[in-house]
Amino acid sequence: MRKIIYSIALLGILLFIYCTPEKDALTEFEGIVQQQEGQFDIWIKNGQILNGIDSVVQQADILIKEDSIAYIGTVDSSLFKAEKIIDAKGALITPGFIDTHAHGDPLDTPHFDNFIAMGVTSICLGQVWKSRQCPTFYQDHSFCRSFHFAPA
Repeated sequence: MRKIIYSIALLGILLFIYCTPEKDALTEFEGIVQQQEGQFDIWIKNGQILNGIDSVVQQADILIKEDSIAYIGTVDSSLFKAEKIIDAKGALITPGFIDTHAHGDPLDTPHFDNFIAMGVTSICLGQVWKSRQCPTFYQDHSFCRSFHFAPA
């Protein structure tokens, strides 16, 4: 019986040691800030974010580096710098929607501003479109094309 009690006590001590979080462990936010050397191009703060995964709106900030969203969540502004700050208080933000059935002509409207206005950043073209003016466009380009736009 004594052996069982000692074994359980030893197991408890080992679990405590190995399951205690490290004090120096970085949060996800701190890791991203460190990876980006504390520099971001755009900080969108105080926004209400609807990500399209579910119907829950969350209060969060967005950090953007070059053409990619680097982080969405709560930030500590003392840990980084941003070239441009956008206060989105009272605004709904919808980062990165994908339109899988879009109609448009990339030769006439290459920037697709109407899609950007709706939060769409990627579209699939080519399902039913061919142009007589440019017959090789259909064969030479991918059916799905991702557009990366910098805010105006």
